Amino acid sequence: MDRAFRRKRPTVPSASIRRVVVTPLLLSHPVLLTFGYVPRYQVSLNRQLVDFATSWPYARLAILGIVIIMLTVASSLPPIRRRLTYDAWHGGHLAMYLAIGLVSLHQASGAEMLRQPWWGRYWVALHLAVIGAFVVFRAARPVFKLAQHRFRIDRIVSESDEVTSVYLTGRRLERFSFRAGQYANVAFLTKGQWAPHPFSFSAAPNGRCLRISIKAVGDFTGRIRHLTPGSFVLREGPLGTVNK
Repeated sequence: MDRAFRRKRPTVPSASIRRVVVTPLLLSHPVLLTFGYVPRYQVSLNRQLVDFATSWPYARLAILGIVIIMLTVASSLPPIRRRLTYDAWHGGHLAMYLAIGLVSLHQASGAEMLRQPWWGRYWVALHLAVIGAFVVFRAARPVFKLAQHRFRIDRIVSESDEVTSVYLTGRRLERFSFRAGQYANVAFLTKGQWAPHPFSFSAAPNGRCLRISIKAVGDFTGRIRHLTPGSFVLREGPLGTVNK
């Protein structure tokens, strides 16, 4: 790999640290609510939980959403993460979107203020903005970039027994820029390789081709050297924040 293009240390905290910080905030609502109602109504903890699940609108769906969030966070802990395949780990994180939707149903049905016309319209607009951002940045933008640059596999080069470099070509690559240390979520549009995986750029931008070098560490990466030149590539990125 180019010496001048070594990966730099990110300046942002790791995703695992962010989850550890955010998850207690998400769980504080049901926990504080439960322990607040128990002394107020002089009931047992189990009785209060049953009351929430059976009496509150969409509470069961919200509980399911919280369980999904907790399992997803647990899957990111290093001892568990090392035992999971990338596809299993990635699938669990995609389930977070389902969890947020389930929790939102409970929020929308249980909030008294949302029955007021102004707050109700604000709530709907807020959710539409979030869903729209997801569709645009996670789905529409990669498809637009594919139509703009027509990324495809140019050639496959075996660097060693374990490392394979994939060279990508396309149109107007001089307009596609990235920095040392950044990566992209790449999906090879060929049979068995559609699932997006994060790969770092291993050569500086030159306006002619892109290079990603991949070490065989599992089933997916072990099949990289068997990719067919000419196959289209869907790419999300560049991603990642790096030092200057």
